[in-house]
Amino acid sequence: MKWINLLNQVGPHPPGKNLRVDTASAAVLVMRGDAEYIDDPATPDVDESLGFVFTINGRSGQVDLTKADLGLSKVDNTSDEEKPISELVAAELGGKLSIADAPDVVAAAVNSPEVKEALDAAYAPLMPDTGITYDGSGNVQTVTENGVTTTYTYNPDGTVATDTRDGVTRTYGYDGNGNLTSITVED
Repeated sequence: MKWINLLNQVGPHPPGKNLRVDTASAAVLVMRGDAEYIDDPATPDVDESLGFVFTINGRSGQVDLTKADLGLSKVDNTSDEEKPISELVAAELGGKLSIADAPDVVAAAVNSPEVKEALDAAYAPLMPDTGITYDGSGNVQTVTENGVTTTYTYNPDGTVATDTRDGVTRTYGYDGNGNLTSITVED
């Protein structure tokens, strides 16, 4: 058994009293907003003398509800393989991809020249054009970033002697242990 609390006057039953109802009756009353479910049937407001709800929407006895009784007359959610669909819908469905083909199609779209050009244009300013050259000992000789070149020279022990960038030369000084001790800037 379910218990409901009447929220509005329903038939001869007074509002605010809890009634025992069968599931179908309770569902209709709750859906229509005339009642709410009660979790505890032992509440002090229970009036068992009112008994079961025997009428729904003024009908008594066994009541079969239709979609219209619930305000759902325009709803049709039954599936039917033979149900016809419009030519427009059929054409749209025919143009859809199957799930099995989707990964290849997505990869092809991402790897297209148009996508690569768009990505290059968007990210080129963030990724500098860089070039590096090395001397015969494997030391970095020049670094070019966005058209600006820095040139390096080295001491016999492999430490950086100078770097020159945009006409400005920095000369590096070291102690006997090879630790950097000074930087001199010359224009």
